[in-house]
Amino acid sequence: MIWKINQWHFNSVKQTLSAGVHVFRLEPIQSEVLLYLCKNAQKIVSRDEFLEHVWQGQLVTENAVNKVIAKLRKSLGDEDKLRQFIVTHPKKGYKLIADTVCLQTTNQPNKTTFLRPYYRHLFVTLIILALVGSLAWLSQTKDNKYTKAVALTRSGGGEYQPAISPDGQYLIYSAFENQTYNLYLKNLSNEQQILISDGIGDATSGNWSFDGHQLIYIYTYKELCEFRLLKITDGVVKNQQRVHNCPPKSFGKVAFTHDSNRIIYSERSDTKSPYFLFSMDLTTSDKKKLNQPPTFLAGNAEFDIHPHENKLLISSPDEQQWLAFYQLNLNTDEIKYLFKKDEHLCCAIWSHSGNEIVTMNAHPSNGIMQMDLQGKNIKTIYESTHHVRKPIRVQSDKTYIYSGGINNFDIKKYDINHKSDVTVANSSDTDELPRLSSDEKLLGFISRRSGASQVWSNNLVTGHIQPITDFTDQAKYYDFQWSPNDKYIAALMINGIKLIASDTGETSLLKIPQKELRGLSWLDEKTIAFSQKSNKKWRVHHYNILTSSLTLADQKWAYINYHKDPKYTAFIDHKNQLYINNHKIELAGNTKLMLYRRFGFQVDSGSIYHYHEEQQSLALYQTDITSSQSTRLMALGHNGFDVGLDSVFYSHLNSRTADIFKTLY
Repeated sequence: MIWKINQWHFNSVKQTLSAGVHVFRLEPIQSEVLLYLCKNAQKIVSRDEFLEHVWQGQLVTENAVNKVIAKLRKSLGDEDKLRQFIVTHPKKGYKLIADTVCLQTTNQPNKTTFLRPYYRHLFVTLIILALVGSLAWLSQTKDNKYTKAVALTRSGGGEYQPAISPDGQYLIYSAFENQTYNLYLKNLSNEQQILISDGIGDATSGNWSFDGHQLIYIYTYKELCEFRLLKITDGVVKNQQRVHNCPPKSFGKVAFTHDSNRIIYSERSDTKSPYFLFSMDLTTSDKKKLNQPPTFLAGNAEFDIHPHENKLLISSPDEQQWLAFYQLNLNTDEIKYLFKKDEHLCCAIWSHSGNEIVTMNAHPSNGIMQMDLQGKNIKTIYESTHHVRKPIRVQSDKTYIYSGGINNFDIKKYDINHKSDVTVANSSDTDELPRLSSDEKLLGFISRRSGASQVWSNNLVTGHIQPITDFTDQAKYYDFQWSPNDKYIAALMINGIKLIASDTGETSLLKIPQKELRGLSWLDEKTIAFSQKSNKKWRVHHYNILTSSLTLADQKWAYINYHKDPKYTAFIDHKNQLYINNHKIELAGNTKLMLYRRFGFQVDSGSIYHYHEEQQSLALYQTDITSSQSTRLMALGHNGFDVGLDSVFYSHLNSRTADIFKTLY
C-alpha cells in the first residue's frame, strides 16, 4: 500500500519514504507506527492504541512510543517549532495532521458495462459460486493463518522455552533473571505462578508428558548437569527426582515420547563436541543412541516428537552448513532424509496435523512459516513486528506459542583515556559488529533497522549514517572487514563470503566451497584470508578477488589475523597458541581468541584488546604485548568491537524484551 503524506510517498510494504529521487528506508517499527497513523489520519492515537495494535501487547515502556515518533519526525523533516506532520496532544496521544491519501494502484476503466439478461444471470451465478468457493477455501485454511498474538507473560525479564500443558491450563517457561535461568509454572486461569527450580542453577528445556501428569527439565550448575522429573497434580509439584546425569555444560534438550516412561534427549560429551540423540526408559534407566544424521557444527541438538505417531523430526546442519530435515521412525529406527533449506533457519517442529513442518522465518525472524514434507508449498502463517523464536505446538487448541521480543543494541565509542563513552549509532533494533575503515573516517556496522541485516556506515566526521548494501536474502553475518584501501568490504556468512564495493554496494559471492568459515581478514588490497577445514584441520586460505584463485597458507597455522602493519599480524597454531612478530603471546586461560567464527581480539599500537570470559559474561581486556600487563576495560557483550585511536567501538545492549506469546486466529 502506498500513501501520499504531503510531499512524501510512503510505501508500507517496502518500508520506504520517498520524495523525488530521495528514498529513505524506515525501521520496521517506524513503518508500522506510520502505517497506523495513516489509517487514522486526523485522529488522536493514544499510546495505549499503539501498544495494542502495533506492539501487539508486548511489554514496552511509554518511552518506546515516544522514541519511534521522534525518529519518524526526523525522517519526515518535521520541525520542532512548526509541526507539519505529527503533533502531540499532551496526555492524549499523537495526530497525523498532514494531507494523507491512500493512492490507488489499479487502472480500472471508469465506465459502466451493461450486460444482456442471460449474461447478467450467468455473471451473478459465477459470482455466487466464487463466493461459495472462497468461503470453503477460507474454512479449510483458517486453521493455518494466525492474525495476532496475546502475551502470556509480562514479567519484564527474558522468558524463553515455553510449553503449555495438554489441557491448556498451565504454562512452564525459563526466565533469565540475575544471570540464571529459573523455571516457572504458571496457572493461565488465575495468573498465579510458582518457581520450580532452586534459583541457583540453570533450569531449561521444560517439557510436558503427553498425558500432562509429568514434567522433565535439564538442571545445570557449575560441573553439575542432570535431568529432573516431577509430577504435577492440580498445579502442585510433587516427587521431584533426578533421572539422568548428563555431561557438565551439556545443556541440550529433553522431551517425552507418547510413552510417558520414555524420553528422547540430545547431549554432548563436552563443549567442543556435537550433540547426539538418545532415548531412555525412565523405568529401567536403559539408554540407547538413536540412528541419526552425520554431525556437523552443533550436531543433532534440535528435534520434535510427532503429535500423533512415534516419529521424530530432526533439524540438523549438513556439511555445507545448511539446515537439513530428517524423519526418524522410533519403532523401526529407520531414518529418512526429507529436504534441506539454503537459509539461516532453526528449530523445526511438526504441524498439528503432522503432515507439515513449521519453523520460524529466516533470519532475522519475525514470523512463523509452514511447508510440506518436501520443503515446498511454503507459506507464512503468522507475522509480528518483533523477533520470533522457535514455535511450540499448543495441544489443546491448535495454536502455537513462542518467545518473542526485541534486542536493542546500539554502537558506542569508548574513550580509553577518559573512561567515558558516547553513542554513535542508535536505532530501535540491533546495531552490531562495528568495523572502522582503514582511514578511520567511516564506521561500518551490521544493522537490522531496515528489517534485514545490512551493512551501514557512519561518517565519523559529519555524523551521516546510511546503508551501504541492499541485500535481498536473509543471511546472517558473523563478521565483515574493510579492505586496506577501503574500496571493498568482505562479509562473512556461515559458509560463504560476500565481496561488496563500498561506494556502490554492488555485491558478489566468492567462488569457494560451501563449508564452515572462520577468521576473516585481508592479506592485502586484493587478497582475502579465511580459514576452512582441510583434512580435518583448520587451514588458512587466500582468495585473490581479481582472479578468483584460491591458495593455502603455511599449514602450521590454523588462523591468521592480518594487520595493515605486518609486525602486528597475529598467528594462531593448531594448539590455539597465539604468536605476534614471531613471539608467543601468553594470555589468561579464559581468553577467547575465536568467538562466533570471528577473531575475539584486535591488535593495535603495541596492545592486544581481547575478550576474557568471566563466569557467565564477557569482558574486554587490554594486554601490553611487551610486558604482558593486562587491564580490564569494561564488561562487553559478544556482538563485536573494534579499536581506533585511543578508543574502542563496541555494540552495547540498550534493552532486551522476551515474553511468551500465543498466536490467535
